Amino acid sequence: MATLTGAILISLGKRTAGLFSNNDELASKITACSVAFNEPVWRMPIPEEIAEGMEGKVSDLNSINTANGCGSGSAAAFLRMFIEDGVKWAHIDIAGAAVSNTNFGNFNQYGATGFGIGILLEYFSKHQ
Repeated sequence: MATLTGAILISLGKRTAGLFSNNDELASKITACSVAFNEPVWRMPIPEEIAEGMEGKVSDLNSINTANGCGSGSAAAFLRMFIEDGVKWAHIDIAGAAVSNTNFGNFNQYGATGFGIGILLEYFSKHQ
């Protein structure tokens, strides 16, 4: 879970986190946990042209995709580069839902919402 770019706000707003994963089963389990705890996530793609845009010309890897845009997808593509083949992986982009100026959320009503804690508690209590 991270707030790497803030770009997920453009597509999902302030109440839903972006879910990026290389595994359908893992993504489904996380989504079910998000529903159970009322912390919504929406599965997002990492298009190959975005991942390819992370390849460096001078270095092996760029941390910013200047060629293809897609800030949240680029951040997920960057993280994915550090995952070994065969490892199930997920990233939850909480940039929009992490802080609120309205009355919603399970923990704090204003400021830091604690978004994602419920997803993790639900996931690890059910899927160890």
